[in-house]
Amino acid sequence: MNLKNKNYKLIEYSVLLTGVVSFGILFWLFSGNNSARLLLTALAVLFYVLWGVIHHFLERRLTLEIAIEYVLIGFLTFLLVLVSLSV
Repeated sequence: MNLKNKNYKLIEYSVLLTGVVSFGILFWLFSGNNSARLLLTALAVLFYVLWGVIHHFLERRLTLEIAIEYVLIGFLTFLLVLVSLSV
């Protein structure tokens, strides 16, 4: 892996980390509003799925199975948050 690839990876994963941390902070800030938290979760899942698909596309490794995996993991995460907010 050359220096250009390392810099690309650093930027790519920095975007992911920034997004996850930002959604985490917003989730914490809206601790009293379950509707807002549910919307934030949906947006975070969308961000995660798009990031994963774009990541694999740019690396020329994107397959239908990988895209479905990201969607299913995002859907499971959304369901877990939905159930936990409903309790």
